[in-house]
Amino acid sequence: MAYCVKADIVKVYTADFVLETTDEDQDGIGDDALVTQAITDADAEIDLYLGKAYGVPLTGTIPDAIKLISVWLAGEWLMSRTLRVHQAVAVNAARARSWLTKLANGDMILSDVGVSEFLLPWSTTENEQPVFVRDRNDVDGDNMRPDLTGTMNVW
Repeated sequence: MAYCVKADIVKVYTADFVLETTDEDQDGIGDDALVTQAITDADAEIDLYLGKAYGVPLTGTIPDAIKLISVWLAGEWLMSRTLRVHQAVAVNAARARSWLTKLANGDMILSDVGVSEFLLPWSTTENEQPVFVRDRNDVDGDNMRPDLTGTMNVW
């Protein structure tokens, strides 16, 4: 199942963009096979990234973020066929790859897809550093070790 459809690309980039990038014979009719190929290639790239952390291809309800990433990458594929440069398409494709890298590395997690166990933190304090204080008194203020001339670490 494709992560996006032609209507999604039109919604983001307009029908004129799709026509401009797929009307090879200049007859005013776009080639839907090119749109399908763009989506297929975009989805294959998504699967390459996500295969590290998720079961691919994704099934069921496709998260909106993945649909948008597919649109952005398919738009770049379509644009690459022309001599024109659409800055917004290039920026969106770069953003899509940034998100995919974060998803693959576990820095972002898709909410609608089961995440691999190794991406979950071992504890809720995994990223917190312990705080050490220098003190030789206990919590009541009594000197625990009067024989020490220095201090000891207390968590």
